[in-house]
Amino acid sequence: MKRTIYAVILAAGSGVRARQGMNKMLKEVKGETPLDMTLSRFRRVDRIDRVIVTCKEDEKEEITSIAKMYYPDPMIVIGGPTRQESVYNALKVIDDMEAVVLIHDGARSFVSENLINDCIDTTLEYGNGVAGHISTDTVKRVNESGHFIETLNRDEICLTETPQSFIVKDILKAHEQARKDGYTGTDDASLLERLGIPVRMVVSQENNKKLTFKKDFDELECSDIDLLNRIRVGQGYDLHLLKEGRRLVIGGIEIPFEKGLLGHSDADVLLHAITDAILGAAGLGDIGGHFPDTDEKYRDADSALLLSQVKDEVYKKGYRIINLDMTLFLEKPKMRDYRERIVDRIADILEIDKKTINLKAKTMEGTGAIGKGEAIGASATCLMRMI
Repeated sequence: MKRTIYAVILAAGSGVRARQGMNKMLKEVKGETPLDMTLSRFRRVDRIDRVIVTCKEDEKEEITSIAKMYYPDPMIVIGGPTRQESVYNALKVIDDMEAVVLIHDGARSFVSENLINDCIDTTLEYGNGVAGHISTDTVKRVNESGHFIETLNRDEICLTETPQSFIVKDILKAHEQARKDGYTGTDDASLLERLGIPVRMVVSQENNKKLTFKKDFDELECSDIDLLNRIRVGQGYDLHLLKEGRRLVIGGIEIPFEKGLLGHSDADVLLHAITDAILGAAGLGDIGGHFPDTDEKYRDADSALLLSQVKDEVYKKGYRIINLDMTLFLEKPKMRDYRERIVDRIADILEIDKKTINLKAKTMEGTGAIGKGEAIGASATCLMRMI
């Protein structure tokens, strides 16, 4: 049975310890809020079916506006005075008791796709999955006067994080029992433990830091670590033979020439290289996997339309193109008169500024199939970032 998967993103807190003078989830740092960062990471996990964001009543409009940048139909729920009540309010709007629900602190804005997927997989196998890591520090108990009274075995100490993933009926029952008993836990797993249900740890080995204190925001302001973590590079290369009787299409424009490129589609060697570079940067395979040459519907297909489809797919996943660098390898025709038109056409297809596009042309000095005028090749390198 395929289970529906929900993600609950908690953004209804005040963030007093962060000392930002506002809800820390809405504090913009380098053009992004923590809520943007968190939602963009969940958006990359295709298996998540619905997203629920909790918020305060007076911030509903702003939270909704941000959430809609990543999900066309987010569920927005007014939170309660405590984290636990906010989670409960979110759980109540889920009508599928067999669904999987990931509960995540919105301020853990660096959560990885791997960790999200690991929590889902562990829940599907064991009934729940809670992110955490074994302590690497010595852990001691202290008394009221501040004296150490016991050293604990750190190998048995797990520092829990989020996402915390459960079957809806289990975690909802745990929340309802806690409300009945007047019990407040520090995380959702503790509520399940009260019912005697074993909770499975999912090892968190990557940066899953929570933005809690003012210094966390100060460090984020001065750091490029998160930006670097969201940079992706892809490269593509293609080559097609030249043949009489074919149109020569390069970079989305037709170029007058006595020969054209041979291929199943229009054989636009440059757009094919760009398509592969974009797919590579997004980790989405290659052009052949998306548009196989064994499929008749792609015979003589316009490569500009295929590239546009790929662009739409990667943009929906939260990627944006920063820079595109390309090289054409050919003897003839000379590309000097066509370069600007090609750059304009590519900018139009990809909806990017032409200033971010660079196109070069090289000969092969008479060597190989290209050098003998029998083929044209193209390479492309694409730099993208996740928003």
